[in-house]
Amino acid sequence: YQLIERPIRFGMGRRHVALALWGALLMIGLIGWFTFVRDGFETRAMSRLGAPVTQSLLLDAKIRAETPMGSCNSLVGLVGNARAVCASFNIDAPGKLLVVWGDSFANAWLPLIFKIAKDRQRPVIVFNHPGSPPLLHVRRTDGIGNAAMFTQFGLAEDIVASLRNLKPNNVLLIARWSLYSHGNVKGEQLLTNTHFLTSSSEGNATVESSRRALNSQIPLTVRVLTEFTPSVVVFKGTPTLHENIRYGYFRHRDQFETSLEDYRRLESGNDKILDQVALMPRAHIIDPAPFFCNPDCKALSNGTFLYVDDTHVSAQGALLFEAALSGGIH
Repeated sequence: YQLIERPIRFGMGRRHVALALWGALLMIGLIGWFTFVRDGFETRAMSRLGAPVTQSLLLDAKIRAETPMGSCNSLVGLVGNARAVCASFNIDAPGKLLVVWGDSFANAWLPLIFKIAKDRQRPVIVFNHPGSPPLLHVRRTDGIGNAAMFTQFGLAEDIVASLRNLKPNNVLLIARWSLYSHGNVKGEQLLTNTHFLTSSSEGNATVESSRRALNSQIPLTVRVLTEFTPSVVVFKGTPTLHENIRYGYFRHRDQFETSLEDYRRLESGNDKILDQVALMPRAHIIDPAPFFCNPDCKALSNGTFLYVDDTHVSAQGALLFEAALSGGIH
């Protein structure tokens, strides 16, 4: 009151009032920005509790920066729009080609895949389109954000045509399957960008059409890929935390993790599909759940944060699963 309100109300002209208000707002904004980048004041208990999460996120960024991806400009055989979602790693290595195809879950696992590829001198090509699964003949109709490339059929077909030309030894299909079978749900509320799919060229996608599409197009996509690929590996989903680790770790530490039972219930429909896929020749399944859950699904393992949010595995978390994954990449 003494420093701001009283001088403004009783001791300044209009011009000075405007300048004083502008200065006060600027000061408040600077304090807010400084507090944000520092993740709160160091003396606050919440900041101290959140510091390990902040350090984990910085470590995740550091690990990913150490394995940068290159372009696919030099590749011959890419078809149509496949080049727009293509990146490469260790592309000049002499070994057999490894391809990763998927949504943001695929991107989350890349540090581990790149490490294995580098150790084995294998080139990697990544086809990554967040928000849409690596499946033939599906589209999203919510038209929001990253759905734009999948409002019509064609991109997945271009990718598969490119793979026929590239002749990889392994294709890894990685997606957050539950996002498409249950929709984009936050706090038990279905968001406008539902992420629902349809395999029909007409009408809007619904939860029913999305589950039908997964049931038909996952086996179809794997079957087509195994026609020309010696090994196709499909990842099951990563357990979903009840809350983003950035908040749950210090706000609801005893409640934000999930259980294996809840995770299996969420993924039950998709697991049935993938278990049938595992019976196909040259098809293999990797299930991360046993490494996250025993029987509760943990967000930390021996001090290592396994997540960067509520669903995506951290780089340092992914690297813990090298023994489990390396056997699936022949």
